[in-house]
Amino acid sequence: MKRIAAHYIVVSNKRILKKHMIVLNVSLCVENILPLNHETPSTQFYNGIIFSLQNTPKDSIEDIIQWQTNNSGKTIYDYLSNMGAQPIKIGTHLSELYVLLDIDFVSSIVTAHSSIRKVVS
Repeated sequence: MKRIAAHYIVVSNKRILKKHMIVLNVSLCVENILPLNHETPSTQFYNGIIFSLQNTPKDSIEDIIQWQTNNSGKTIYDYLSNMGAQPIKIGTHLSELYVLLDIDFVSSIVTAHSSIRKVVS
């Protein structure tokens, strides 16, 4: 069993949860999605946005920054929606889970200091 939490979790193209955790079983199936109301033992917390994709992201941070420049007024959440985030819901088997780290949460944009890491696969 694995518990993974973050400031934000993209659970669908239209829905984002703030300060929640995903509970995964050994086969990477979502057993639960819970609010992060208190510190929970054995939980990996990430300073960023967790999202799931069917395929490995092909864009680099520089590509995302360029997309933001070309799409003024759009946020990183708009970008993730365009990438086709796989829904995260109870019972879903996650093929891959990523975290976008060190973004500017005030403006909801990626910066040169941001990075993408695979959390589980």
